[in-house]
Amino acid sequence: MALPFLVFAVITVLLLAVGSMPMLCLSSKCRQKCGSLDIIYPFYLKGTPSVNGHPNCGLRGYELECREDKTFILIGSEQRYQVLELGSGVLRIDPLFSNNCSVNNLMTFQLSSTAYRLCSDNMLQLHNCKRGCQNYSIPLPKNYLLSPSLQCQDARPSCCESLQNSLFNNSPDFRLHDFTGGYQNLQNYSIYYECSRFTSWTYATNRSLSIYLYYGLKLEWFIKGHCSCSLHARCKPSYGGHTCMCNANFIGDGYANGTGCDPEFEREQENHSRVTANLTAILASGIVGAACILGIAMIIGAVLFRRRKDRFCSRRAFQWGGSRRENIRSLEILLSGLEPFTYKQLHKATKGFASSEKLGAGGSGTVYVANLEDGRRVAVKRLHNSGTQVAYQHILNELSVLSAAKHKNLVMLFGCSLDSVEPLLVFEYVSNGTLAEHLQRGEEGLDWHTRLNIVTQAADALSYLHTLHAPILHRDVKSWNILVDDDLNAKVADFGLSCLGPSASSDCSHLSTIPQGTPGYVDPEYHQNFHLSDKSDVYSFGVVLIEIITALKPIDFSREKKEVNLATLAVIKICGGTLEDIIDPFLQAQGNNDVITMVHKVSELAFRCLAYDKDARPSMTEVLKELILIRESTTSIKDDSTSINNSNYLLGRIQSS
Repeated sequence: MALPFLVFAVITVLLLAVGSMPMLCLSSKCRQKCGSLDIIYPFYLKGTPSVNGHPNCGLRGYELECREDKTFILIGSEQRYQVLELGSGVLRIDPLFSNNCSVNNLMTFQLSSTAYRLCSDNMLQLHNCKRGCQNYSIPLPKNYLLSPSLQCQDARPSCCESLQNSLFNNSPDFRLHDFTGGYQNLQNYSIYYECSRFTSWTYATNRSLSIYLYYGLKLEWFIKGHCSCSLHARCKPSYGGHTCMCNANFIGDGYANGTGCDPEFEREQENHSRVTANLTAILASGIVGAACILGIAMIIGAVLFRRRKDRFCSRRAFQWGGSRRENIRSLEILLSGLEPFTYKQLHKATKGFASSEKLGAGGSGTVYVANLEDGRRVAVKRLHNSGTQVAYQHILNELSVLSAAKHKNLVMLFGCSLDSVEPLLVFEYVSNGTLAEHLQRGEEGLDWHTRLNIVTQAADALSYLHTLHAPILHRDVKSWNILVDDDLNAKVADFGLSCLGPSASSDCSHLSTIPQGTPGYVDPEYHQNFHLSDKSDVYSFGVVLIEIITALKPIDFSREKKEVNLATLAVIKICGGTLEDIIDPFLQAQGNNDVITMVHKVSELAFRCLAYDKDARPSMTEVLKELILIRESTTSIKDDSTSINNSNYLLGRIQSS
């Protein structure tokens, strides 16, 4: 009798809760979706109710059509394109409006008299051209030649043209603006090169200088007429019209007739409440037909949850690594010495993972600053690819490395939270940014001695990892992963791609055969033959050495074609005896001969680190030893007793190892 009574009680409570909760329906702001795509103002879906011929949810001329969870837009009066992305002021479309391989979309693509313009962040791929044009060597995915829906035998492009670095940028005969008809059409490409078709990829770099590529043609959109922005939004004039964008720490579309701008944390709370209410409504309708089944399921779920409540992490979280018992056991061992955190605790400490608390983002996850209830300030990494084998491997990598290695120049791991779908790692908070950020501040950046001291400490940490009994390869050494504390000491971070091996030449058999890492830092030999070694970290560190000399970015498409890659540029300058051309002007302005002498010595060391053949590169321990000798080679440093003691300690440790 106990079970039926319990079922009846659960159903009664649910019905009362549903009846007492106000239902959320579509407001006048019309929050619409098509599949996974959010429709934002002034766009609206076809079939939306209208008043006096004007749609309730948007503006006339911005109509979208939703078919089988795919969104389509009519641009101009002829062609309908699939919408791949819709954001504030930007729209990414599939430029191939049909699966016809012979269609000439270069000639028909036309933005004149529309509210759209081409973005410069596009790499055009011109197909079946009778005349030659530019080709760019940028790392594209394996399927980059085709639209996801297009399969044609003649799909290989004749060439690529970047709208950021066009052949005609510096030509007296052609200007890019004229060649694209003021960014309104692409007909001149078809006429000049005699091409029949084009596809496109949008590319961008994030703070870690990783290159991200998205299939499609990126457009800018705007609203014609005077500004109609909401409170807490700013108006940006654009092509005779305008766009609205919310101020920092506010979220929304920014338009007075749209969703406006709300404080970010409040909007997240609102979204959470709306989702909760909608789910409750669905649950209520389901209860009518399946009340008993639901009640029994809830009772069973509650019993199972109670049995597992005393575990630090649920067994479901351990299953990310597979159902094998040894995987679960290995993760339990790593967690045994760490502090337990809950998702709810960290969600609150980061203000709901608000963008205002974001410290940075990389290939493996996004890092937020968090203020714990006990007063501690920590950094929380929210991993990408939640609930997948990839996420499990990142967790295992970071836990394994930071559990096995303890060094003053390695960031400290406090604990983790695995009690939800999203795995979270909690680290010490390093408050003074990254080496990359300091190098890009110009005259407000770091002096030479500080730069040299930071890379010497980073080399010490990497040498320590490479010489452990079970060596550890970092695999993502870069200036963005070298944190700087308030005393300007280095902290090497981000071990999501790291691997442990029985020897320094371990090829890390659990890794993907596709080279991973950040463009500009990846060992070319590893990229060529997929063989990973400790010398791969040495190559990446060589790029960091060039960065402290030049303060230039490892990959920069604004430089000349042959100079996009900083490592290539540095090797050319060093071999040609023209290193002074790329030395950071801030260092040369110091007018210190000792500094310039050390700069040249570090460049020679970097040159050896950047050797294509890994056997020609020094070990990380040899790099550390040379940096110490360079650092102590001037009188200005020798007078510093603290520096002498630290260097003597490091040299002694190197010799003993």
